[in-house]
Amino acid sequence: MTQNSQDKQTLVHSQAEPRKAKAETSFHEAIVIPITMAYAEGGYTAPIYVGSEKRLVNVLLDTGSSALAVRADKVLPDQDAHLKPTPLAQAIAYGAGGWAGPVVHSQIGIGHDDEQVVLDDVALALIVEEPQRNFFEADGIWGLAYAPLDTVHDMSDYLQQQGSDIAHTYPWPFNAVADHNELKSFQKLFKQYPTVHITPYFTAMEEDGRCSNKFALYTQRAFYHMTEADEAESELLHDPLNTGFLILGGGEEHTHLYHGELEAVSVVHDVYYNTRIKKFQVDGFAAMDVERIQPKYEKSYQSNSIFDCGSSFMVLTDPMYQYFTDCLSKLEPGLLDLVAAGQKAARQLTGLPMSKLHLPHWPDLHFVMEGEYGDVTLTCPATHYWQINAPGEGEAMFTVISQLDGWANQSILGLPLLSNYFCVFDRSEHELGVIRTAKRK
Repeated sequence: MTQNSQDKQTLVHSQAEPRKAKAETSFHEAIVIPITMAYAEGGYTAPIYVGSEKRLVNVLLDTGSSALAVRADKVLPDQDAHLKPTPLAQAIAYGAGGWAGPVVHSQIGIGHDDEQVVLDDVALALIVEEPQRNFFEADGIWGLAYAPLDTVHDMSDYLQQQGSDIAHTYPWPFNAVADHNELKSFQKLFKQYPTVHITPYFTAMEEDGRCSNKFALYTQRAFYHMTEADEAESELLHDPLNTGFLILGGGEEHTHLYHGELEAVSVVHDVYYNTRIKKFQVDGFAAMDVERIQPKYEKSYQSNSIFDCGSSFMVLTDPMYQYFTDCLSKLEPGLLDLVAAGQKAARQLTGLPMSKLHLPHWPDLHFVMEGEYGDVTLTCPATHYWQINAPGEGEAMFTVISQLDGWANQSILGLPLLSNYFCVFDRSEHELGVIRTAKRK
């Protein structure tokens, strides 16, 4: 057996059988991590420390994916004494963006220096191909969803076919990509080789007994809040409206962050944090029934909505969006013109003058969700789907969009809605978990 084959067998075996937490493990107290919008502009980042040199990187939090990936130039992998290369590679496409790179194992730390939780042998991708900067000034992405989404490809056979002695994907053995089309070619190439499911970072923490199988998010915005005083990055960091918390291993106990009782929204599948919208209502109008996922999409998408903190927008299915605009047209002349202008501006990541909007005239949006103990109604206020002082002082960005081309009849419930709530993603509650929500303070 060649060394390359040994690496392959060992790696696939170790990734197919996730590490188990010891039964007698006593979980640490919840780990509270300050998060910020200052780097990703339309998302929250958390600081983690990578490798033997403990390189600080700020990674975008995303409940719509599972990969942990960081820009290679931010962690200097050649200096990492803990780094272990593998024959695995990963390529992810995001519409017009995306990235690719080798999968390695290294040490990851999180938390304050004196109380840092360190986990060895964590699988992560090093981003070496990125035709456009997907994460703005963030250094990568931390996917908090379930393991089935974190798939990579074993390139052992490909490397052998090249007739070289290269057994690993780090250092990166492929030619650089120039654009999105070449990145998609990487994806097509990789998909010809065996798929391997690796253990996501949060799952690895839980299985190693470092925290309970839940996390909570306290967020306030969908886009960063900007005032004249916030123009410097350091000021964005200290603007309290751009801050929040990621709480690993807990949430419910932090009652100072939310009002009243937490209500449990059902997670109906673990492709994503799949949820089910039963009704959608524009304030002041009769609610519409929301169609379940169409049968032709059910196998891939599973439900008619997902909770996605990695989305700065709220995506409504075509019937929901049509109902929304029909209601606006009945409310007040000119609102639809502002929607059209707001959408055009949002595509350029700009906003409209807030003085034109008269936000008290805009209705709140209500989502009636399937819950564990009865329906749960979540509300997105107008001041959330119009993000005020974003991307500049005195501007507002419109964040409601209609169903994506080629996408199923599935709504993406992103930060415009989620930032109105304290959300506990409790994966320990029966097989699929629940999302406990309460109005945030």
